[in-house]
Amino acid sequence: MPAFMLRALKYRNYRLFFGGQGISLVGTWLSMVATQWLIFRLAPRGEAARMLGIAGFCSQIPVLLVGPWGGVVADRFDNKRLLLISQTLSMLQSVALAVLAFTDLVTIPQVIALGVFQGFVSAIDMPARQTFLFQIVEDMADLPNAIAINSTMFNAARLVGPAIAGMIIARTGTSYCFAIDAVTFLAVIVALLAMRIPPKPPRASRTTMFFDMKHGARYSWNFSPVRTAILLGATVSLSYMSLMVILPIFADKLSGTVEPSATGEDPGGRVYGFLTAATGCGALLSGLYLAARSSVRGLGRLIGLSPILLGMGCLYLAQSYTLAGSIAAMFVMGLGILLMFASLNTVLQTIVEDDKRGRVLSFFTTSFMGMAPFGSLLGGYLAGHLGERNAARVSGAIAICAGLIFLAYLPKLRAVVRPIYEAKGIRYPAPAPETPA
Repeated sequence: MPAFMLRALKYRNYRLFFGGQGISLVGTWLSMVATQWLIFRLAPRGEAARMLGIAGFCSQIPVLLVGPWGGVVADRFDNKRLLLISQTLSMLQSVALAVLAFTDLVTIPQVIALGVFQGFVSAIDMPARQTFLFQIVEDMADLPNAIAINSTMFNAARLVGPAIAGMIIARTGTSYCFAIDAVTFLAVIVALLAMRIPPKPPRASRTTMFFDMKHGARYSWNFSPVRTAILLGATVSLSYMSLMVILPIFADKLSGTVEPSATGEDPGGRVYGFLTAATGCGALLSGLYLAARSSVRGLGRLIGLSPILLGMGCLYLAQSYTLAGSIAAMFVMGLGILLMFASLNTVLQTIVEDDKRGRVLSFFTTSFMGMAPFGSLLGGYLAGHLGERNAARVSGAIAICAGLIFLAYLPKLRAVVRPIYEAKGIRYPAPAPETPA
C-alpha cells in the first residue's frame, strides 16, 4: 500500500491500536460466523429462518436501547479505560461460548443470552472506540485517513475471518472458533496497556447524564446532516441485516447438502464462510479506495450511490443459483455497505462539535446497529413466508430507494456542510457547480 494511504500510522498509539484491533477482529469474525452457523444447526428443521431472526434481534437490540447512553459515557469518561473494560468483558463472553460448545452443552437460549450480554457491551464499546481516535491521531487532517484505515482493517478481518471460520467449522465444528476469538482479545488489551496517552479527565459538568443525552439528541436531530445520516443508516441497516441474517439458508442450499457429511465435514459451513468473506473482500476494496482519497470532496455523491450498489447486489443474489454468482453478489454488497458507512462516519467526525462527538457517533451507530434487530426479524419473517429469494428482493428494493432519496436531498446538505469544512480549514477544493460535496 502506498505510503500516502498510511498517513495515520505515523502515530505510535495508532499503530498499537491498529495492530491489536487487527488481530482481535479476525477472532471476532470467527465467532460471529460460528454463532450464526451454530444456531442454524441447532434449530429444528423448518425453523432455521425464524430462529436466526430471533437470535439476531436479541443480540442487537441492546445497542438500540443502550447505544445513546454509550455516547454520553464516551463524552464524560476516559475512553481507554472504557475500552479495556469492554474488551475484557467480550473476552469472557467468548470463553463462555467456547466452554459450552466444547462440552456439547450449548443450546439456542444460551447462545441468545450470551449474545444479549455482548450487545450491551458493544453499546458502550462502539462510541468509545470511535471517539478514542481523536486521542491517538494528533492531527485532524489525518483523521479521515485513520477512519479509512480502520475500515480497511475491519474488512480485511472480515475477509480473512469468515474464510478461516468456514474451514474450521467444516473440519472441527464451531467450538474452536470461539476459543480462538477469546485468545485474540488479549492482543487489543495488551496494545491498549502499551499506549502512552494521558488519561482523559472526567468532564466537569453540573448536568446529569440524562440531560446530556437529551441535549445530544436535540443537536443530532436539528442538525440536518446528522439527522440525514441517522435516517439513511437506519434504513440501509434494515435492508442489509434482513439479508445477512438468512445468508446461512443460501449457503446451505448452495452446498447441496442439508446435514453434515459422513466424514464429519460440513460443506455448508465452508460455503457460508466463502459468502461472508466475499462481502469482506468488497468492503476491503472500499476501505482501500477511501484511504487513498486526499479530500472529502465527492463523498456526498458516493454516500448516495452506495445503497444503490448494495441493493443491486441483493437483487443479483436473489437471481443467482451458482456459488460464483452468489460470491459476486456478496462482493458488490460489501462494496456498497462499507462505502456508505465509512463515508458517513468521516463526514460526521469532521463536522460535529468536539464536545458532542461521542453522543452524535453513538446516535449514528445506534441508527445503524439499532435497526439490525428489526432487520433480522424482517429477514426471518420474509424468508419464512415468501422464501429467501423474495426476501433478498425486498432488501434490495429498500436499499435502492434509500439511495435515490438521499441523492435528491443532497444539494441541500452541501449548502450546510461546505461552510463548516471551510471554517475548520479542512481540505475541500472548490468544485464546479455540478460536482457534489
